[in-house]
Amino acid sequence: MESRGEGPAWVDRERLTQAWLQLAANAVKFSAPGSVIALGSEFTAEDMRIFVRDQGQGIAEQDQERIFLRFGRTDPSKPGSGLGLPIVNAIAQAHVGRVELDSAPGVGACFTVIIPLTSPAADQTDPDQSFEQTPEDDGDTAPLPHPIDTRSHG
Repeated sequence: MESRGEGPAWVDRERLTQAWLQLAANAVKFSAPGSVIALGSEFTAEDMRIFVRDQGQGIAEQDQERIFLRFGRTDPSKPGSGLGLPIVNAIAQAHVGRVELDSAPGVGACFTVIIPLTSPAADQTDPDQSFEQTPEDDGDTAPLPHPIDTRSHG
């Protein structure tokens, strides 16, 4: 863990964990054995950021947009379906966020999931209220994200 940010954020912790693990799995897949893979998080006044940085082969500029499309891959000889990064991107967008990529061939890549600290769901909801669906819900809606507080406890 390179850095650890602390603060409250309204997120779906399972989905953000899924995104982070997907980015870490990609870093392992595209990095040489023994190379360093850094994981970290940061909080700014506006957003929360989780990142994975590797020392892998890097991603050419012309491929950087395509890898976020379903089934978009840079190297068909590598295992994978081309769905991991589109899922990460969808998770970020579901949080009104985005994924940023900083990469160049031979240098490695840094993927950062950026989630605003103030989301529409958080603005319209009492933080003390339960976020589980009630029996009256029609089934067409999903539960709101659960609040998490990443500040140290104890």
